[in-house]
Amino acid sequence: MTAVLHDATHPSAEPMELLRAMLEEQFAVHTARMTQLTVYAHLPRHAGYDPQTLDLLTSSCRQRIAQTAQALKRMSE
Repeated sequence: MTAVLHDATHPSAEPMELLRAMLEEQFAVHTARMTQLTVYAHLPRHAGYDPQTLDLLTSSCRQRIAQTAQALKRMSE
């Protein structure tokens, strides 16, 4: 099985555009996860997570969102 990284016949397959699309998808995934964790934090039993674990997951998710946003910003500059 091989992956095609660059398809010259398809203009949107440029490497930078693919990277941007991947970063935008990651941003959406991380943002959705952050929303989920925020909801869990407000539930009476934290959806089965102990508060410390939930705090660590939230912190990690915030960091990934910031890193992805920074990468997208660098690409736009």
